[in-house]
Amino acid sequence: MDNMLDYIKWRGDLGFSAAPFTEVDNLIFSDFSYLDFTGIVPESFDKSVTLNEAVKTCGNRCDEEVSLGVLVPDDITKMAHMMAESRRFGSVKLSGYVNRINEETGLQFSALTCTLEDGTVCVVYRGTDDTLVGWKESFALSYSKVIPSHGEALEYMKKAALSTSLPLRVMGHSKGGNLAVFASAFSSAETQARIIGIYNNDGPGFNGDIRQTEGYRRIKGKLHTLVPQSSVVGMLLEHEEDYTVVKSKNHTGIMSHNGFSWELDGPSFYHLDDISAGGHLVDDTLKHWFSEMDDRQREKFVDALFSVLEVTGAKTLTELNQPKNAGAIMKAVQNMDQETKEIISKTFSLLFQASKKSIAGRTGKRSLFRNM
Repeated sequence: MDNMLDYIKWRGDLGFSAAPFTEVDNLIFSDFSYLDFTGIVPESFDKSVTLNEAVKTCGNRCDEEVSLGVLVPDDITKMAHMMAESRRFGSVKLSGYVNRINEETGLQFSALTCTLEDGTVCVVYRGTDDTLVGWKESFALSYSKVIPSHGEALEYMKKAALSTSLPLRVMGHSKGGNLAVFASAFSSAETQARIIGIYNNDGPGFNGDIRQTEGYRRIKGKLHTLVPQSSVVGMLLEHEEDYTVVKSKNHTGIMSHNGFSWELDGPSFYHLDDISAGGHLVDDTLKHWFSEMDDRQREKFVDALFSVLEVTGAKTLTELNQPKNAGAIMKAVQNMDQETKEIISKTFSLLFQASKKSIAGRTGKRSLFRNM
């Protein structure tokens, strides 16, 4: 059950020239991007600091006892210190750090650029952090072809590509993986030609319109989509490209989204032939659910759901997860207007019906195979 921390212990004394970049390195950088390096890593691409310097300077923000949020793995801070002390990661040059939150536009976006000793550059997009605005933006992927972070990701990609002539890798975890694919798909043909790998680590896919664009077609062969065996987030929307299923020690839905639960097989993750039966059930349920609702209905549901959460005054999931907020949420539900109540009730009813259909469908398939 070795994971990324064990990989750093084992591989940490080898530079990228001696031991080439792997899919595990990709997830390490993707998770590293969840740390706050505001004022430490330059926003400019013309200046840089080493990863070792950045971690040593970030103080309390990189303290191993500090929580990064309800659903952001605490092991990231421990991993960062191990990276800083290793030969493989310590000398990596960090630049182009941005971290933007805009509640009015519904934006949560962060990215940084890592220059490796092997003469390649990693453009890394952060996934959904602990902020409620970040989660609402991620929910918006269910009804909107383009979310605010997509535009930011593309603009960032343009600047990163202009800042160097080196080959590029693009990556991210969760929503960050979706941003990595989007930014790559809509980059210029010249930039796309320099991209040597695009990594989507259990991030949502895209609707058919985006997957049919010429830019997406050009980069499709460079995509590496990794999903754990019980994937929930990574099975949202569509993945036209082949995806690699990774064994996770957490077999229960959303918990397998944590990359530290992904098991190693040497310098790579342990690959499986297919997602689990539970993963298929979730995938079937979500597809049934989405097919029963149009974009406008999904948007109304997301707005209604977050209007309830926002009455608490909480800005993050951590703040929301306080006992005192339970009463405020219940009161907000009771005071909802009739239309909003009907939207939420109907949406959850559709989810329940989709779940029943999926269970029946999966049971029928299993029965069929047993009788063959």
